Amino acid sequence: MRLCGILAALAVSISGAASSVLPSAGNALGIEAFLADFADPPTAARPRFRYWIPNGAADPAIVANDIKEMAEKGFGGAQIIDFQAYGLADTQTNSSATGWASESWYNVAKAALEAGVKYGMALDWCPAPAVGASSPLANPNVPGTSNEIVLGAVLVPRGTTFNSPVPRPLAAKAPLVDVESLVAVVTVRVNAVSDPRALAVILAGKGPILAPGIFAGALLGGSVEPTATAATAQPVIIDETTLLLHPSASENSTFVWKAPLDAEYLILSFWSRPTGQVNIPAGPDGSNPAEPVTHALYTVDHYSAAGANLIIETNNDLFFGQPGKLASLLRETGKYMWEDSVESITRGAWWTPGFEQLFRNGRGYDLRQYLPVVFMSSSNLADYGYRLNGIPLFQLSGPDGPDRAHQIRNDYFEQLTTAYTTYVTTLKTWAHDLGLEYSFQPAYNNPVDDAWFYLFAEMHGPRQPSWEYLPTLSASLGRMQTVLATGEPSIDVVLWKQDFFLAQDNSPSTFPDITSLFASGYSFDFASPSLFDLPTSVVVNKRLSPVGGPGYRALILNNYANATAAGLRHLIDFASAGLPIVIVGDLPVRSAYFGESDIQVRQLASILISTPNVLRCATEDDLPQSLASMGVFPSAQNLKPTVQIVTFQRYDPSTDTSFFFLTNRDTVTTSTIVSFSNPTLQPPYSLNPWTGVVSPIAKFQNSANGTDFVFADELLSARIYSSGNFPLVLSNGSTVTVGATVPNVISFSSWDLVAETWVPVDNNGPVTGYTTKAVNVSLSTLQSWLKIPELTSSSGTGVYTSTFEFGVGHGAKLDLGTCFHTCNASINGRPAPTFDLFSPVVDISHLLRPGTNTVTIEVSTPLNNFVGNLRDTGYSPVLLGVGNVNPASLPFAGTPQDGYGLTSPIVVRPFLDVPIH
Repeated sequence: MRLCGILAALAVSISGAASSVLPSAGNALGIEAFLADFADPPTAARPRFRYWIPNGAADPAIVANDIKEMAEKGFGGAQIIDFQAYGLADTQTNSSATGWASESWYNVAKAALEAGVKYGMALDWCPAPAVGASSPLANPNVPGTSNEIVLGAVLVPRGTTFNSPVPRPLAAKAPLVDVESLVAVVTVRVNAVSDPRALAVILAGKGPILAPGIFAGALLGGSVEPTATAATAQPVIIDETTLLLHPSASENSTFVWKAPLDAEYLILSFWSRPTGQVNIPAGPDGSNPAEPVTHALYTVDHYSAAGANLIIETNNDLFFGQPGKLASLLRETGKYMWEDSVESITRGAWWTPGFEQLFRNGRGYDLRQYLPVVFMSSSNLADYGYRLNGIPLFQLSGPDGPDRAHQIRNDYFEQLTTAYTTYVTTLKTWAHDLGLEYSFQPAYNNPVDDAWFYLFAEMHGPRQPSWEYLPTLSASLGRMQTVLATGEPSIDVVLWKQDFFLAQDNSPSTFPDITSLFASGYSFDFASPSLFDLPTSVVVNKRLSPVGGPGYRALILNNYANATAAGLRHLIDFASAGLPIVIVGDLPVRSAYFGESDIQVRQLASILISTPNVLRCATEDDLPQSLASMGVFPSAQNLKPTVQIVTFQRYDPSTDTSFFFLTNRDTVTTSTIVSFSNPTLQPPYSLNPWTGVVSPIAKFQNSANGTDFVFADELLSARIYSSGNFPLVLSNGSTVTVGATVPNVISFSSWDLVAETWVPVDNNGPVTGYTTKAVNVSLSTLQSWLKIPELTSSSGTGVYTSTFEFGVGHGAKLDLGTCFHTCNASINGRPAPTFDLFSPVVDISHLLRPGTNTVTIEVSTPLNNFVGNLRDTGYSPVLLGVGNVNPASLPFAGTPQDGYGLTSPIVVRPFLDVPIH
């Protein structure tokens, strides 16, 4: 007997039988353990903070108290990182007094770890400050710092002899960089169709034409005024057949070469050197070679073990290498060695010493001849060069030229991925030696396979009005994670995805928005073809990777004009083993790689489409029908295609229980009907993440008359919200009629609001803190604080109070309409159940009394309007460890936000529960 739990972030009706099911004896113990964790999520499931600490300037006692506050508010831990003055990078330095390598920071970190042990928190250690792994060094020429390959260029007129040293890089070296080595010299003919303006700007050391009227210097720094405008960015077109590598060219001797008579030619030189990228500048006390605490922190090489070893040596020396250091504390409270985002910036392209040999070994040909097409540029005026989603600096001529250049770049990205894996593996081994796991954000700023991506998160902490209200949120997120970490994933379909986090030619967008799959309720995932090499990528009983999940039931190749030969071979094997595969659009016609044969890819694609269990459809809209025709239905089918839901499923084999997490893609509350395709599923239970309540779902069809089914004392009842008689069809096919007289919906004509608004602690000088001021307002209509004159530029908390009359014999729900930030309520001084912040409606029946009832609603707001007002009125905030900051430079306070407070009409909805016999 398989149980089913539904964790829903939308109003869901379930198509199925309406009866309660108890767990069998064999799995009751496991279910009880799960229910206990769902009611009170364990630390491992509770959300954690990215805890930005303003380096050693922070008070260790305050940091320890912050950890205590996190624990008391129901959070599970934090990522510890020295992150001074976020968004104001120019103000951050590695001073000997408070910098990351200072004794002050050591004491702050120690206080945090000791508090983690004391309060049972899981703390992650970031092995470098700010963003991107870096190490304090006297200069950037040390092996293991980040490297780049940069370009030198000279235009040689037709028939002219060049007799000079090899062209030096067009982009100047970063400060203190004093080494660069020649990697290659290549000559190539400039195609006649090239835009001469783009070529002129490149030769001037600026970059390509990137926008109307603008020559952008994104590749090489700076900008120049245009002599003409261009409608779109234009790369320089070069003829592939004339690409010639000059292996004997030397940086220390004269290069002699005569251009043919047919056209102008370019001499392109490529140089490897440290980027000199500074994560945090040296402190005001200088960079003493003998004192790492004063050094600048230089970004490390993310494409070699040498870069990882710089991080390891620095951390072992400063924090972990001696008795009494932090290693023992980290073993007690630490969870992960955690690396923040890769912020590796270059004025050319990413590189690591010896990469040309790594590439030859890994990809089977010499990259040096094709280095021109590796370079891409930006569409803005940034002062550095390689930008994701940019345009090529050079493009190969001919109808297939762009495709071939794209293949070369894919080879380059693939080899970078391999090199990045070496870096990650080295750090992972070190973390394990320290008794930690290793966590990282896979190079979302660099072009590697399966890069990590993020959206955004809110700021939280004791210095926020909402802090006291966060236990509700931490518990809700903990319950969601308890479900999403139970058992193993079970996913309907997987989509082939290989784009190195770039918007590649002839491939779908980075994260395709496949509306038809959402509308039908299919759960889906993405997988790079490199994952098909894993030993777990096997098909058993028509499922891919079923052992331990995710057990995909179909694979989709969606409009890919290029593919890898190895990937297509895997698909042929998968289909032959019984896995349904759907190809959307045309078959692949090219290899994703330059070193592979396009003919071979076309042959493999032809074999694939003729293999049993492979189907082809014209468009993404045809996917649901195609999948259904192959017997692949959504595990949780959405029967209202106009409503788009995202479905996640977990299956726990130890209790034979399926869990479904359904979330609404829309911004408003909606409802749909979900049908489970598994015929062995028993009637489902609803798991409420906001309250922790688990209850059987009795309603099995939507009803236009506003009727819900509920269980009361193991009897089925109809909950009726409006007066009348209603015919109901039960799961056994019988029809019953229920009726009731229900009071009208209750609305409110007045509210008393007491707002505790945040104000600067000192109105006559720098803002070093805040205090609160009570503002009393009487309201006849609820409206945003932005529209209340006394609260226009305020942030803080608000308490709304009103009264209503209620009779006997009925229940009622309190409906807030919307909740902007946080909200809770009490009736007659007794707390109401926890609100779902996205659909703030709760049952208050047990709190009501005959006659007059008092409702109190508490809300909190973000700080945006308060901080924005500080900026606009010229206050000068003081940032810890930085000092006074020009308020005009504050990046985190934008346009005043509407919606603070309660803004929707609030109602009480009476109902009556009528037993169904």
